[in-house]
Amino acid sequence: MKLSEAIVYALHVANQGLTTQDLADIINLGGLHIRKDGERVTSLQVWWCVKKNPAVFTKDGGLIRTVM
Repeated sequence: MKLSEAIVYALHVANQGLTTQDLADIINLGGLHIRKDGERVTSLQVWWCVKKNPAVFTKDGGLIRTVM
């Protein structure tokens, strides 16, 4: 699945806001998103994805949440 979809899924399962590192860890442990080069998703990638999708995600006190 796309990284943005994996973030939404991880937030839904956690039922709370999460840090970018927490999201990256959940995505990697669950194999929710596989990079083309096979490397692990980083917290920086999660941050960029959140920043590029303000209609889907919001940042609140260091925690990422969905707008929906």
